[in-house]
Amino acid sequence: MKIISMLVLALTVLIAGVVPLFAETEEKTEVERIFSDPATLPQEMREKLDKIIIPNCHFEGANLLSVLRFISGKLKENDPEKHGIEIVYAEEGSGYEMNFRIDMKLQNISGLKLLQSLCRYVNADWFAEDGKLIIYFPEKIIPNPYTLPPQMREKLSKIMVSKKEFEDAPLATIMKYLNDILKENDPEKHGVEIILSEENTEYWQEIRLDVEFVEASGLDTLQSLCQFLKADWLEWGGVLRIRYAPEAYPAPLPDPDDLPEEMRNKLSQITIPKGDFKGITLTMAFKYISDVLKKLDPEKRGVEIALAPEDVDRATEIELDMILEDKPALEVIQSICQLVEADWRAEDGKLIIFFPAEEESALPDPDALPEPMRNKLGTIMIPIFEVKETAFPLFLKRISIELKNNDPEKSGVEIALAAEDMERGMKLKLNMDFKNKSGLEILQPLCQAINANWRAEDEKLIIFFLPDPAPSVKPPETRSE
Repeated sequence: MKIISMLVLALTVLIAGVVPLFAETEEKTEVERIFSDPATLPQEMREKLDKIIIPNCHFEGANLLSVLRFISGKLKENDPEKHGIEIVYAEEGSGYEMNFRIDMKLQNISGLKLLQSLCRYVNADWFAEDGKLIIYFPEKIIPNPYTLPPQMREKLSKIMVSKKEFEDAPLATIMKYLNDILKENDPEKHGVEIILSEENTEYWQEIRLDVEFVEASGLDTLQSLCQFLKADWLEWGGVLRIRYAPEAYPAPLPDPDDLPEEMRNKLSQITIPKGDFKGITLTMAFKYISDVLKKLDPEKRGVEIALAPEDVDRATEIELDMILEDKPALEVIQSICQLVEADWRAEDGKLIIFFPAEEESALPDPDALPEPMRNKLGTIMIPIFEVKETAFPLFLKRISIELKNNDPEKSGVEIALAAEDMERGMKLKLNMDFKNKSGLEILQPLCQAINANWRAEDEKLIIFFLPDPAPSVKPPETRSE
């Protein structure tokens, strides 16, 4: 069984700065939505969009891509010169655009106002490039409130979720509470039905959470919970469906400041031309970029890109599926690294691409303990042991008893949880069974798994929790309507 840790403290760290789910605030800060500004477009494009009148637009449940294609066609059809303006979605093929289901009905509206209304509807922005109008999302919000129908979004924003604390609760129990409270606090007593996606049933069943909800809107509460679970949402048939979507939370971009200034400047100044990286390995991609950098560098030196020796084999097994645009080499390499969850460093004048090792707590060091205690923990064998849903401090008490009972000298080793960690420890429930293991073999991997360490104190073995590591990817901020 997977227990998603632990604990209100861990959850608070993960979503700090996102929404006030686990900490009370007196005032909620509104974040302005980003609207498309006509002044950012070339005058000729702006005037053309303003002059072309589209007599009728009716969208019902249409996805963003089909809407943009429809508008492009109508702009050309209603342009006296029959040129129109091509509308392009910047990240076509990413799948993000398919999250939006658009309901709009407009008549006799200019192309400019129609596109502005659409961008406001989905919280997008625009820019002009090569005579085309490019629609993009300045910041992807996952899950995005603007992918929900306006009526559902408004209802979730208005209905408040009351304070409630859960300890080691199945996710299904938490979702039932949210459904019940949304219905109870809705003046119309309808609420919003929320379900967990069927395709992720096995994953959902493994999750147990310790959370403390504070008073916040249903929208903020659900968004924070989804962000913690790496989930997204989709409205279908009036129901809000929660689905596991770790791919929606991209890896961080490598930091240019990690590179020497000279290398960083060169990578920023040389543009990699458009190209097709479909079906080529990561190794081949970086070799190609290295060759282009050398060819286009006025000094003909470029920047050599190499895979870290320990990652060469892994890189040859990764095939890319992406189209290169005319962008600086720095941005191209960043995008590829983000896609494959790699990072970079400078070494001997080369740009080294490597895969960061998964961070793992170190095993507690037996040498940090007095020799007599270390010897007892390593030699006293516990023949059989099983616990179910046992709080961590009680588990340690059971281990102490077993060590004493199985010690020929009947002294054993007394084990206790640090006093400052007692509250947190009581919320951690363990399910374990093992046979013929020493105290050391039991406690070392357990401490590693729960990010804990040990120390000797007054002839006792004291277990204490280490600080929770900061999350590697900060969840996106919530926008409020």
